[in-house]
Formats: sequence, structure tokens, C-alpha cells
Amino acid sequence: MAEHPLFVRFSGEKGIDDGGPSREFMRIIIQAVSESSIFEGESRRKMLLQNLLAEENGDYETYGKIIAYCLVHGGPAPTFMSEFLFGLLAYGPDSADPTIDDIVDDEYKQQVQKIEISTDISIEKSLKQFTKGLKCLGVLDRIRNYPDAMRGLFVHKSDLVVDAVEMDNMFVVEFSEEGSNKYINELRIQTYWRDYLLEIEDTPDKFKSILVFVTSLDSVPPLGFSPPLKLKFRHPEADENFSVFATPYANTCFNTLSIPVTETYNAFKEVMDNALDLGCLFTDH
Repeated sequence: MAEHPLFVRFSGEKGIDDGGPSREFMRIIIQAVSESSIFEGESRRKMLLQNLLAEENGDYETYGKIIAYCLVHGGPAPTFMSEFLFGLLAYGPDSADPTIDDIVDDEYKQQVQKIEISTDISIEKSLKQFTKGLKCLGVLDRIRNYPDAMRGLFVHKSDLVVDAVEMDNMFVVEFSEEGSNKYINELRIQTYWRDYLLEIEDTPDKFKSILVFVTSLDSVPPLGFSPPLKLKFRHPEADENFSVFATPYANTCFNTLSIPVTETYNAFKEVMDNALDLGCLFTDH
């Protein structure tokens, strides 16, 4: 599986998959797995659910393999599992110590005052299939050998929380020749970029939108971004389409954001807002 990386082409879209479409596909498929019929519970505290048809079809193993593949190949972390489910994966059913908070049925939770079970025998087969899938690419071994380090990849702790400085530092800036007119303009636009990040700092969804715009992922993957995020500049005199499309461009295959050289900060802010609201424009630039 590791020797055969994904090659994704979405229907109706042109281009070669150099990473961007694959990351977008992995983000979509991890979301689909979390919403599948083998899990139940709150969106960030899911537990395995016994599904006889899914067991018969081997879906638990398949979904385990999907999660393992995405983790190893730069996809998003499956941070939708409950602490209890992660404990089953990391330490096995014999060590499970559920609490009332691990009951996903709200009505039943209100009736139950004390739990004295180790694990529900009805999900043992499902759990066995799921862990078999997670053995793919050595992920289950990592979970069991380094549970504290791996917990954050499976159990949700907090939403993406970064400040403007951290977001800015994620990008490697590609400047023109130092001292040139382009370089001087790029320094000005870099200031606009940083001012824009400061302005949207209190809106975490905007930061997520930037990541989706540039990388197709809405969070930093466990292994970091590969290649690293890059910030480039679009100059009017160097881009024949600039007057018509004075907007940021993103190349998600190479995690590159090209921002336009505008005359004013207000113009820069407007095109950035429009780009994030409307979605990514792909380019070979």
C-alpha cells in the first residue's frame, strides 16, 4: 500500500495530481469515515457501533486501513474518536475503563448512574477488524508503543488555534532579487499580508480557509506539510491576466499561495476575502 500512492482526478477537473487533489480526497474520505455507519456518538467523541452488515463486508478493516493510509501519507488526523475508543485501540479491551460520559445514547445516559462493565462484548468482532486495518503501515504498532504521543491524532483536543505570527511563519516567502523594484513592492505586500492575518486572527475559520485554499487540508497534518507552504507574489507586469484576475492563486499540489501586488491594503483585503469565500483557483504559476 505504501508503494502505491494515490493519484486522484476529480470529475470535471483537469490537471495532474502532484499532491493537492490527493490531500483534498483524504480530507473528504476521513470526514466520510467519521460519519459512516460503523461509528456513533458526538462528532468529536465517536465510539464503534456494531453493524452486522459492515462486519460481514469487512468494512471495519477497510476503514482502519483508510485511516492508517491517510495518517502516513500526509492526510488529516482522524480526531473524532472518544478517549474510550482510543483506549481500546491502545491498550486492548481488558484495560478498558469506561465512564458514564462514554455512553453515546443520551436517554440511556440519563438513566445510568454507574457503569461496571469492561467493554461491550457485542463490538469485539468489530474492534478486532478495525484494529487489523490499523495494522496497515505499522500504525497500530505506533499507537500501542507510543500511546501518549499518538493520542492527539485520534482524540480531539481543540480546534486549530494559531495566531497571526504562527500562520505567517508557516510560509516560506519567495522574494524577487533584493533591491529591485519588485522586491520593494513585495516587502509592502508582505506587510499587507501580515496585517490581513492580524485582522482575521479572531476568526479561526478564516485561518482554516487559508489552509484549505493553499493545501486542501483544514488542519496541519501529523507529519507536517510536504512540501512546505510557500508564499509568492503576482506582479501586474509579469502576469497578462492580472488586470482581469487580480486575485490570489493557489497551487495545492505544491502548497503555494501567490498573492497579488495591489496598490492599497483595502484592495488586497478585498481580493483575499473574495478568494477565501469563493474557493481556490488552481494555476500552474
